[in-house]
Amino acid sequence: MACSLRYKGFFLSAFVHMLRQRLLVGCLLGGVFAVPTQGQEADLATRVQAALAKSRSILINRLERAHNGELALLCLAAIHDEVPHDDKVLGKALRRLRQARLSRTYDLALRLMVAVECPTFPGRKQVVTQDQRRLMRHLRRGKGFGYDKEGRGWDLSNTQYAVLGLRAAASLGVVPTEKQWRQVVRAAISAQDENGGFGYVNHLRPTESMTAAGIAVLQICSAQLGEKISASLGIKKRLDAAWKWVADHKGSIGDRKTDNCLYFHYGLERAAILSEVTEVDGKDWYSSGAEMLLRTQKRNGGWHSKPDMVRGKGEDGVDSVSTSFAILYLRRKFKKTLEPGPVTIGGGPPIHLLPEQATKAQADAAVEAAVSRGWAALPQVLRALRSKFENRRAAGAKALIRITGSDFGYNPHRTPEQNREAVQKAELRYFKFQRDNKK
Repeated sequence: MACSLRYKGFFLSAFVHMLRQRLLVGCLLGGVFAVPTQGQEADLATRVQAALAKSRSILINRLERAHNGELALLCLAAIHDEVPHDDKVLGKALRRLRQARLSRTYDLALRLMVAVECPTFPGRKQVVTQDQRRLMRHLRRGKGFGYDKEGRGWDLSNTQYAVLGLRAAASLGVVPTEKQWRQVVRAAISAQDENGGFGYVNHLRPTESMTAAGIAVLQICSAQLGEKISASLGIKKRLDAAWKWVADHKGSIGDRKTDNCLYFHYGLERAAILSEVTEVDGKDWYSSGAEMLLRTQKRNGGWHSKPDMVRGKGEDGVDSVSTSFAILYLRRKFKKTLEPGPVTIGGGPPIHLLPEQATKAQADAAVEAAVSRGWAALPQVLRALRSKFENRRAAGAKALIRITGSDFGYNPHRTPEQNREAVQKAELRYFKFQRDNKK
């Protein structure tokens, strides 16, 4: 089995800081949690920030000359890496991506993800509507998604990215039918073996990257279908079995020799955040993968992963796909609940994208816009609370107390690390609000 990167070269596959609950897999398997000390976490965070700062020049350089799917992946990495939306290189890259004639599943899905996560994306709603329609033509009758609208073959890798793109489109109101979500669930389940692992297609051996993909697909479809339908499809049982398989193969986490290594780790980031998993049978998946990426970063700041078999390695010894995956993993900003960042009232930047030199009027407008949206704005408020910019943290703190009625002990003058516990409490309160309002 090979993930689709083997077949397509320059392509593809997308700090939300997730819940820091010590949950799921360790509990399901009776594992003992090995909780890192605050000093260890702070040390890792410092080294990760240094690695990301070092990688920025490579990211910007590749953005200037990339096209199609490679360009979409780099744009997504740049957005998660908090490259300012008014950055000239990123601005030109977004315009090129808007104008690109895309036809492949990965390319369309990634552009959808970029368009939804970037509130300044040119013609965002029109692009999302058009790309979602094109993407749905790649859904095979009674199966999952293929590379394009031609042929009858499908695979779980294309299906994973298609579902990520459809999830993005759905957040802006462009939603597939219940029948189509059900079909994708059945296709994904057909690729799961009796031990819980997922293969590239049914009857192929399960792999780490495809098991992470299967988990993500089932979690996203489950969220779209709702609890009642998900229960009727037996999704929870399938997910429990998949995480059991991951736990049985936890040695692959943080191992640079794992097949499709970076593709797998970025997929694991999504699967874990969607499942609210911080540890796999006592193993901290994020720190294990982050340590591996820190060890394998090239001197110039980029990455190249031989196990991913990615073409396009430059004279500098790195490639765009590996570098993007590494940045996306280290940033850890995939969202369990996708809330596209709207432009604030009056056209100013939203609260989580306030520039460092924002005026008081801009900050006040961002706060008022967030408050006007109420609890729906909490994902953006939480991102502002975690920002390295104090003015974003201050604006987020004002919005937080006005929306929730509590500051949860948050102090905008402290660093994100010092505020971690307060933000976790606010995040948990947000998820409780969501659960209570689904009943």
